[in-house]
Amino acid sequence: NAGRHKEIGDVGEKLTVDYERQRLEADNFPNTFSYVKWVAHFTDSEGYDVLSARGSLLANQYQENAPIYIEVKSSVSSSSDQFRFRVSRNEWNTAVKSLESYFFYCWLGIDVQAGTAAIGPFIIPAENLEPQFPRDQSEVCEWSECRFVVDLNNFSLFSHLVV
Repeated sequence: NAGRHKEIGDVGEKLTVDYERQRLEADNFPNTFSYVKWVAHFTDSEGYDVLSARGSLLANQYQENAPIYIEVKSSVSSSSDQFRFRVSRNEWNTAVKSLESYFFYCWLGIDVQAGTAAIGPFIIPAENLEPQFPRDQSEVCEWSECRFVVDLNNFSLFSHLVV
């Protein structure tokens, strides 16, 4: 049901905001509130849930203060090898605009009452999923939602920072 899915998603988004603030504090960012924004708290039309900064974990060849766009995927399931999530066309259209700066944060074992997750986040760079997305075949038909089933253990950016 939609209400339950929203509750589960809200917990994952809150955990992501807390995680990002802690991560950037550990990187000595002066004011994490100016970098970490819970966008989905105000609108669901942006195509991502949380705005943050790369920090040292995601810097690679980029500046640590360069923005990243985070789409949060949460589940009550604790199965990391068969993690299911959906990506909307709006989310993917947003991701494609800056593929190297868009990430999926996956949280497992969400407990809505406690506001916790058993494990997470697993961090999936959108560019890793790009080859899997469908292509529109004609002008009269386009995909609107994709369902992924992934083994999260294949994503080495999993961080053990506890929130």
